[in-house]
Amino acid sequence: MGSRSPDRIPRLSLWQKTPRGFIRMAACLACGHMAPLPVRDLVRRHGDMCPVEMALLHLRCENCRQSKAEARLIPLCEPGCRKW
Repeated sequence: MGSRSPDRIPRLSLWQKTPRGFIRMAACLACGHMAPLPVRDLVRRHGDMCPVEMALLHLRCENCRQSKAEARLIPLCEPGCRKW
């Protein structure tokens, strides 16, 4: 009881808040190009209950124009760096 189902599908509603110190990026699987993931635009276009994997199918790389992308959560600062 209380544990999450391993079959749970991540939805865009859960991605609207990014943890502090991180940024959500879309990474092209074809060429490796990365850009900020437009979560607000995806929610507006597909709705907040849309599975993340389905929303990613509609992204296209600015560099090579392929539509194969994955989402990544990237830290803004390396461990041990100093933030002022």
